[in-house]
Amino acid sequence: RKMTTAARPTFHPAVGGEDQGYYRMEGGTRQVSARDLPGHTKLKLRRQGQGTQSENERRNLKAELLDREAKASTKGSSSQASLASSEAGDRGPPPAIMQSDPGNDADDIVAADISEGDDSDDDEDETAELMRELERIKKEREEDAARKALEDKAREEQEKQE
Repeated sequence: RKMTTAARPTFHPAVGGEDQGYYRMEGGTRQVSARDLPGHTKLKLRRQGQGTQSENERRNLKAELLDREAKASTKGSSSQASLASSEAGDRGPPPAIMQSDPGNDADDIVAADISEGDDSDDDEDETAELMRELERIKKEREEDAARKALEDKAREEQEKQE
């Protein structure tokens, strides 16, 4: 049998007292670990156009805000108008109902929007095409079901013969 390397005698046996260990360093060492070195000692600085402190001091933020608000109010888009009304807490009816006659219900407006379509011929053509597609899919599924049934029967007969 071979012995492990741990059972071999040491070349430099441990000695007590001041002579502790073979690699004793009396004067220290000049070797330094990379983890002991200082790292990340410089911060990134902002460049021109990245909102430096001097740029921010020169900007007139109040004037910019007023300009943006003026542009938004003159733009007059419906989304901003509805946003402003919702912020004010005014929850009125949707715009389509506001434009309609007061005697009409919301259902009447929807029915009027649907009945205004002039492409009824196109709708009929699309419907017919979709029906043909549906029939074709049904036939394919029936054929697949019949084929699977035949395969199952053939498999059962083969299992009976074995």
